[in-house]
Amino acid sequence: AGDVVTHTAAISACGKGKQWARALHLYMGVQGGNGDTGAQQIAFNTLLSSMEKVRRWDIALALFEELRRPGAVLHPSVVTLNTVLSSLDKGSQWEKALSVLEDARLDGPSPDAVTLSTAMSAVGKGPRWEVALELLSEMEHGTLQLGIIGCSACITACGRGQV
Repeated sequence: AGDVVTHTAAISACGKGKQWARALHLYMGVQGGNGDTGAQQIAFNTLLSSMEKVRRWDIALALFEELRRPGAVLHPSVVTLNTVLSSLDKGSQWEKALSVLEDARLDGPSPDAVTLSTAMSAVGKGPRWEVALELLSEMEHGTLQLGIIGCSACITACGRGQV
């Protein structure tokens, strides 16, 4: 696991230094590694976060899709889901964010409050402010704790839609 930990730290440093191609290359050295899927998952999520920092939502989404294919060694966690949604949000890719959220509802992982808040923020960047209200309602009537971030994302979305 030490080699994966070292690679993960380097991937994180590359992300902070906006060296996304190097981060991707380093991650390739982690794949298949020593079989510690927990450490590999952390390295993967760190790679997604690196892509988010440099606004490479396209690469983050492609990497996320790889985890969803049959036979994949790793599977998306809720952290993975939230990171790819945040990347799509920052890239103003609200339609893709909604698609990822719907896929997660069908195949997992189960969305949490951060997931829905991030999705609200993403749809707020498009013309679908009413979806933000639906997500807010889902949080209010479900088991998820509605927080200030979710409320703020919904208010912003409605404000852009002039509701």
